[in-house]
Amino acid sequence: MGQSSLAIFYILDKKQALQFFKLPLLLTLIIIPYALIAPSQIKELIPPLLLVAGLSIIFLLIFSLKSNALAPFIKRVVECCKRW
Repeated sequence: MGQSSLAIFYILDKKQALQFFKLPLLLTLIIIPYALIAPSQIKELIPPLLLVAGLSIIFLLIFSLKSNALAPFIKRVVECCKRW
């Protein structure tokens, strides 16, 4: 399952539009197989799921602010995060 999620990550990583969202995407692809393998441990997955949801929201906010007044700063952050 880990190799499948990594393969999906590499396929999606080639798409230019998703370059900024690598970290939330990778964390999501790690959590989903674990939830499928150990469904009885769902209660233990709540904190990581909240973390991934929070990161995704932060990344979406930063991505949506690219065309705002903070555009130069946000563009530098986005370019930095694309190449981590």
